[in-house]
Amino acid sequence: KLQSSLTPISLGAEVFMGGVGTAIMAIAAILAFISTANAGLLAASRNPLAMGKDEILPRFFAKVSKYGTPEFSILFTSAFMIFVILFLDLEDLVKTASAMKLLLFMFVTLSVVIMRESKIRHYQPKFRSPLYPWVHITGIIGYNFILLEMGITSIITMGVFISLSFGWYLLYARPKIKREYALLHVIERITGMESTGYLMDEELREILIERDDITEKKI
Repeated sequence: KLQSSLTPISLGAEVFMGGVGTAIMAIAAILAFISTANAGLLAASRNPLAMGKDEILPRFFAKVSKYGTPEFSILFTSAFMIFVILFLDLEDLVKTASAMKLLLFMFVTLSVVIMRESKIRHYQPKFRSPLYPWVHITGIIGYNFILLEMGITSIITMGVFISLSFGWYLLYARPKIKREYALLHVIERITGMESTGYLMDEELREILIERDDITEKKI
């Protein structure tokens, strides 16, 4: 009976404690779901908050209440989650969300390689991953393999999201922000052609000052 059941823990609790055990497990499951959903929502809302600060999204996304809560960012994230849950197939939604996470991890791994190869002066991470760059290359290949296994629907949906995001960046964000990219520093090292300034170096310098709580004179 337990082997073919979708709720083996509840059935096990019922065997040992009867209806009381089932009720306890149901309450525990609901509380766990609420806790997980709350944590996921609060974590996801940090993305539009950070994008608002960087002016990739309108500035009101970066506004916080007197308690430091990004209210609008949380409301927007909640509304977006409700929309996709209501109007997308649950299985496709889960696969797409997983694919987006994998893509995010892959880009983070690739970013580590680009940042380290850029040799920017003030890029001073507190942790350096071992076996560089073989661990990173293996990870990127592995992520690509898993993404291909997710199915064509997830890949197409992910492509739509990426296309919309890229279009938003070109039409809205790019004219508003002035940034350098670490990839340009890598290209500069390879070609020997100077095409960058000190914007990224200064940005990393400010991060070091804030992160390590040090005075500007020390760096």
